[in-house]
Amino acid sequence: MEIDMERDSLDDNVAFRKLLTRTLVLPLALLGLLSAVFVGQILYLKTLNRWVDHTDQVIAQANLVQKLFLDCETGLRGFALTHDSDFLDPYTGAQSEAPAALNKLSFLVSDNPVQTSRLRELRTKWESWSATSIRRVAEAKQGKPVPAEESIAGKATMDSIRALVRQLLRDEEGLRAERSRGAEDWSWIAFGLSVSLALLIGGAIALVGRRQLVSLSGRYEDALTLQRKQNEILRQ
Repeated sequence: MEIDMERDSLDDNVAFRKLLTRTLVLPLALLGLLSAVFVGQILYLKTLNRWVDHTDQVIAQANLVQKLFLDCETGLRGFALTHDSDFLDPYTGAQSEAPAALNKLSFLVSDNPVQTSRLRELRTKWESWSATSIRRVAEAKQGKPVPAEESIAGKATMDSIRALVRQLLRDEEGLRAERSRGAEDWSWIAFGLSVSLALLIGGAIALVGRRQLVSLSGRYEDALTLQRKQNEILRQ
């Protein structure tokens, strides 16, 4: 009989330890799940914000390219009309900076086939206008007049370039608005999911914990009862 009681006591101790382990492990596992979901939401939101920042970079670079083109056109026109070399400073500076600015813009929009195609067309027109402008500067320095048809053709090319830049900017600004809305919407969705999941897991932890504690308390009382019986037998 003593052997049976010792075996029952051993079994109860093992069951007690298993129950205690489940009581501790389950809440920790649920909290780990909540943390993993929260971290995943934060990482995804950071990705969305990075795309918004990328679009901002494209817009800023396109505006820089547009400014350089304007400086080139204004400087060329001023020098051709006045032969004042002061107009050549902004023209020369913009001419030297434009290729690098175009290369950077090409790199930034390399993930967008529509913008890449548009920028390829823009580069072709710019190179044609640039080559013509260099020749016109050389002729203006020699005092040669600019043919009217050539001036009109140059203006038409630059108008076409400006139109391409405006289209590029319009698309990027629309894309930025879309991505900003997406990031803002997801931030609210992530907040709602986090709160809902936290409440759900909190309720599950409370429910399961209550059941485990009740069971744990019952096991503890059974162990005390068994211990009393063993003590009584030993006393007898």
